[in-house]
Amino acid sequence: MIHPWMITSIKDTSNLKNVFSEREISKGVFVSVIENSCKNCHGIKIYQLKNSDIDLIEDRCICGKEYMTAKNNSLFHKRFKNVSFEDIHKEGLEKQYAQCLEYAKNFDQHLKTGSGLILAGSSGLGKTMLCATIGKYILDNHKKSVIMQSTSELFELIIKNDFNYDNLVNCHLLILDDVGREKLTEWVKQTFFNIIDIRYRNRLPIVCTTNQTVEVMYQHFQCDPAILDRILEVCKPIKFSGKSYRLKKRIKNA
Repeated sequence: MIHPWMITSIKDTSNLKNVFSEREISKGVFVSVIENSCKNCHGIKIYQLKNSDIDLIEDRCICGKEYMTAKNNSLFHKRFKNVSFEDIHKEGLEKQYAQCLEYAKNFDQHLKTGSGLILAGSSGLGKTMLCATIGKYILDNHKKSVIMQSTSELFELIIKNDFNYDNLVNCHLLILDDVGREKLTEWVKQTFFNIIDIRYRNRLPIVCTTNQTVEVMYQHFQCDPAILDRILEVCKPIKFSGKSYRLKKRIKNA
C-alpha cells in the first residue's frame, strides 16, 4: 500500500482512490484539502491533482516527517535496508522466527514494558538478519525510531562524533549486534553502561545479538557486570544452534 504521506509526485493513481474519486481523476480537477488523513496525528495534507498527476504540495503530518527522520538516523547497513520477514529462510529457525515476528508485530506492547530480546548462538545462524528484520518492520509498520549497529562500530562512531548520542539513548528501539566483541576500555565501559542504564531506567527496549554464552559474557563484563545484568533483566533470550548457513552454502557450492 502507498501511504499518502510518503508521496511527493506520482503518475499511477490506482492506489489513491481513497484520496480522490475516479470522477475527479478523470476530469483532472483541483480539489485537494484532505483533513485528518493521518490516523496517528490527524495532520492535514493538501494535494494538487491535474491531468492524472497527484502532487503533495503541503504536508502537516507530524509522524510522516518523524518517520523520515528516524529512517535517516537508523544506521541500517545497505544489506539490511530492504529486509522483510517474507525473505527470511526459516528452515531450522521456525521457533526463533516466530518469536522475532511476535516481538515485531506487538512492539507497542513491548515498548510499554521496555522488554527486549537477546539472540544468542554461534555465528552464521541468522541472528543479525532477524534483528535487522525486526528493526525494519518496527520502523516501517509502527513508525518508531530504530537504530541498529554493532557495538564495536557504534563506539567508533561516538568517538568520531559521527553520531548523535541523544538519538542513541532515546530511540524507541536500539539493536546492538555482536555484543561481547567490543574492546572494553575504561571509556567504552562507562559509555556502554550509561547507554544501557539510561534506556533501562526509561523503559526503552534493547535487542541484542551475541556469539557468546552467558558465562563467557559475564567473564567479558566482569569488570562491570551491571551492564550485562541490566541487559539480561529486560531481554528475553532466544537461543540459536546448528551449523553456519554460510558454511553450508560454501560446502554446497564447492
